[in-house]
Amino acid sequence: MNPFAKVLLFLAGLLLTLVFLGVLAVAVGVVKAPRLVQVTHHWGDVTHDSTQVLTDVELDNPNTFDINTRRLSFQADIAMNEVALGRGSLEEIHLPRGVSTSTVVTHLDNERLTEWWGSHLAGHEFTTLRIKARGVVHLLGRNFTLGAPDLTRTVETDLLGAANSADAQVINQGQVSLLLKSRQLQWGQVTTSTTEILGSMLLRNTGLSSFTVTSRGMLARMNSVLMAQATATDTVTLLPGQDVTVPFRAVMDNSRLLDWWPTHVNGGERTTFYLQITASFQGVAPDGSTFIADLPLLVHQDQFVTHLLGE
Repeated sequence: MNPFAKVLLFLAGLLLTLVFLGVLAVAVGVVKAPRLVQVTHHWGDVTHDSTQVLTDVELDNPNTFDINTRRLSFQADIAMNEVALGRGSLEEIHLPRGVSTSTVVTHLDNERLTEWWGSHLAGHEFTTLRIKARGVVHLLGRNFTLGAPDLTRTVETDLLGAANSADAQVINQGQVSLLLKSRQLQWGQVTTSTTEILGSMLLRNTGLSSFTVTSRGMLARMNSVLMAQATATDTVTLLPGQDVTVPFRAVMDNSRLLDWWPTHVNGGERTTFYLQITASFQGVAPDGSTFIADLPLLVHQDQFVTHLLGE
């Protein structure tokens, strides 16, 4: 056997011996696997385009020596209603002796919020956020799984439901005398780009004169962000003593969710939902004069709070 072959054989034998000794050391407890103490999540920077979720991974290295390895992987997958928003990973970590904390940064693509929004409304305004955090350490020829319980948070909203009412309301202004008998609001068609808001008001003209609804408007805000605004100019006539259902409609541009989301997260996960419905009336008074009146038919405000990361 030539000298070079002998050297290769020696090195191969040495490598096998080291691997065997490493495995034996782990088996008899000389080298101990790192232990996952806890995983916590909190918000980082939140902008129009992206959202940071910071996952703090607390690990305990029970050995008497530091572990420096590039063979450690840790990742966090984040989804809302099974809509994947982002994955963060940590490929290199230094584990000193004892307990230490490393941070995995996950960048969420805010463009996916429009897809999540559709799932939220389709699911009767329920959302489940799930974060799956998993790690693997390759140490001395063995793989150690660092498993963490999934973080699961379910939140519910009822943005339009609280604005509905079957309680009659008297509205009088000048020559306009109305009984608002009921109001009904609901979500209409939802696509990835738009969301339809539909409303109807059952009105009775309790006055002596006929009048016409000449225009009607709807406006919706979430925090300071204008989500939808629309005006309809087709006319609806109300005769004295007559009940008439007056429809309202607005279409929301779903891209405005990207403007709203930072206000929600940076505001302590709080959102104030504001909805306003107005109508303009025109008619002829008993004395023959023409009257015009602009009336608010609904001013609704509600707040919802989420704790998506358990903070």
